[in-house]
Amino acid sequence: MGKALNKKWHKDHSLPKGASLKVRLQWHVDHARECACREIPEKIKKEMAKRMPTVVVGVLAKNKANYLLVRETS
Repeated sequence: MGKALNKKWHKDHSLPKGASLKVRLQWHVDHARECACREIPEKIKKEMAKRMPTVVVGVLAKNKANYLLVRETS
C-alpha cells in the first residue's frame, strides 16, 4: 500500500473517537479502498480474519430411497 494521502477522503471520513469495533472495521475497509495511505493495523487485520466466511462444499447423492450427504469444510 502506501499510496498518496487522499486528503479529501480523510476530511470527509474521520474515524470517530471511541468508535465501536464494528465502526472501526468498516472505516479501515473503506480507507483501504479509497485512500490506503497506510497499512491496516495488525489488530484490525486479525479481527477481519476472524470474520472471514468459511467455505463449505456439500454433496447430496440419492440412490433409490437412500441418501448420502457429504460435507467438507476448508
